Amino acid sequence: MRKALSASGVAFTVGLDGSGTWADYAVTDAVNCIPVRPDMRDEDAAAHVVNPLTAMAMFDLVEQSGTKSFVMTAGASQVSKLMLSLGREAGIKPIVTVRRSDVADHLKELGAAYVLDETSPDFMKEFAAVSAQEKPRMLIDAVANQISADLFFAMPNRTQWLVYGKLDMSAVDMTRIATLVFTGKTITGFWLVEWFRTTPPERQMAVIAKVQERFVSGLWTTEVSDIVPLGEAMAAMPVALNRRAGKVMIRP
Repeated sequence: MRKALSASGVAFTVGLDGSGTWADYAVTDAVNCIPVRPDMRDEDAAAHVVNPLTAMAMFDLVEQSGTKSFVMTAGASQVSKLMLSLGREAGIKPIVTVRRSDVADHLKELGAAYVLDETSPDFMKEFAAVSAQEKPRMLIDAVANQISADLFFAMPNRTQWLVYGKLDMSAVDMTRIATLVFTGKTITGFWLVEWFRTTPPERQMAVIAKVQERFVSGLWTTEVSDIVPLGEAMAAMPVALNRRAGKVMIRP
């Protein structure tokens, strides 16, 4: 509670009554409000609810699985970048897949043990070699497409496919699903709303405090490519979003 009392602001998500976060006034439940430490950067405070908490909660599942390495799709995403340092610190090797080879060096600096380019003609062969060596048993997936399925079925027995998004809306061929009977593999989903619903409040507070401390200490940072004034948003946002180098913030 001391952290809550010393907060300089509140991060929140809106309720179900139609209120929006850009309204002059918004209505939400108290449980949707997170006190923000006064020593957090505005950029980190604005973006620290969904992606950072998702990264921390999913990494808990990685640790609980006992695996010594794990695979992440959408390797250049904010969630992936946050999980890279967690893996490095815990001695659990992150293996990330990307669609742009130019981000590989940056991801390795953040903690990726391997960065594999999905557009390479040898991608699956390269992944098979890495999988055979590192034996990852967790696939953290934001894309949920055919490549994701191919990765999952190429991974060792007892692999868990954890889906937290579907960036690719194409259909997926799952004709090999019967192999789950014999391999002990599982497919499950992760939704932060459900995590809040099922996680005890004291555990939520501990995770939130840990997330904020990582930002304040500099272990984590929100990569921002542009900050757009609200009055210029309609004209400036399309250009800013095309840069794809980080988050775009809107400042009143």
